[in-house]
Amino acid sequence: MLALLAAAVAVGFGQIVIPLYEHGEGPAFQSNPKSLLQLNSKSKATARLRGPIPAGKALDVLYGVVRVGNPPQEFTVAFDTASGNLVLPSSECESMACQQHRMYQEMASVTSKTVKRLDSAPGGGDNGVEKIKVSFGTGSVTARIVEDVVCLGAKSAICERADVLMAEHMDDYPFSIVPYDGVLGLGLTESSTAPAFNVLGRLSEKMKNDRFAIWLATDVDKAAGDNSELSLGDWKNERTASEFMWTSLSRETGFWEVQLEDVWVGSDATELTLPTCTAGHCYAVLDSGTTLIAGPPGEIQAIRGALGVREDCSNLAELQNLVFKINGYALSLEPKDYVLQDSSGCHAQLMEIRMPKPKGPAFLLGQIFLRKFYTVFDRDSLKIGMAVAMHASATPGETGTPPEKLFFPVLEISG
Repeated sequence: MLALLAAAVAVGFGQIVIPLYEHGEGPAFQSNPKSLLQLNSKSKATARLRGPIPAGKALDVLYGVVRVGNPPQEFTVAFDTASGNLVLPSSECESMACQQHRMYQEMASVTSKTVKRLDSAPGGGDNGVEKIKVSFGTGSVTARIVEDVVCLGAKSAICERADVLMAEHMDDYPFSIVPYDGVLGLGLTESSTAPAFNVLGRLSEKMKNDRFAIWLATDVDKAAGDNSELSLGDWKNERTASEFMWTSLSRETGFWEVQLEDVWVGSDATELTLPTCTAGHCYAVLDSGTTLIAGPPGEIQAIRGALGVREDCSNLAELQNLVFKINGYALSLEPKDYVLQDSSGCHAQLMEIRMPKPKGPAFLLGQIFLRKFYTVFDRDSLKIGMAVAMHASATPGETGTPPEKLFFPVLEISG
């Protein structure tokens, strides 16, 4: 069953496509966690969600399969663009959170090697073995370092040795309730404990191009048998409904982060202006590990007020687009993208988050943004490319909103 979940297809030379699954889709997972939003907060950030977002929706964390060791041991991992380490539970971990997941068996791998310390200096820990603590919002992991072969893709299509954080302790919350075994960071080298931990960095010389792309399926796509996917080495043109807009990374934080020039509601900026953004102090992280749109409390409260989503859903037909200005382009989320409607009513999918300096404050453009815009993360050029994503239509012959109405140079707004 796990082999079916892991099925990845090599497409041409230099490109590997790995299916991504969301909570509840994997056949081996039936648990129903209450909240993983805290897990997505980085740098000891604190987060607060307003509105009764159902657990199943709030926890659509993307995950797939990696293989570690020889013979290969398979693990499900969350693919997180805002972190840079591979973290897995060790067989030596006695925490309940570890026991509920597949655990790495170091002695079962002929290619494993214990790394006692990050440097050559003598240190503490058990028998001089260094222990590293990694915080994930409300929980933390204490791990030691093991070097082993890490493989991605179908039948271990691409492999390389890398340092892995093997957890010897995992806090019960939230790790005991997540449906996957560990986390694979897709962030830049600066987001890793050390360069040897950055799996994509270690694999870069084996790829045609040092880049990856994320396409997230809608419910209609999934009903048609088309799942979300991570493409290593290149992007797929058939996933785009527009040309790409490319923008350079804004700061050396290790995040896939860009300058956020403005945010507004409607056809122009008259409904909302965020002073921190227009002053050039806004940044946005493209984060596959966050399901919603997150940002500083004051800014999120202003956006929520400008959107004006009524809990009784009485103004759904009147709601306007939520627009982000990046590199001179307007990228629009429609109400169907940012409003969650369920039995309790209608809610804007927004979350307040406090990220301390130097990495914060910043916005996190999570899966509702990545589902609208097919995104390429280019490690060679340190740029991000965004295009309107191509999706299946719910109604045969229906075209939806034209891409040029969702993605355009800002100068065209007044025209």
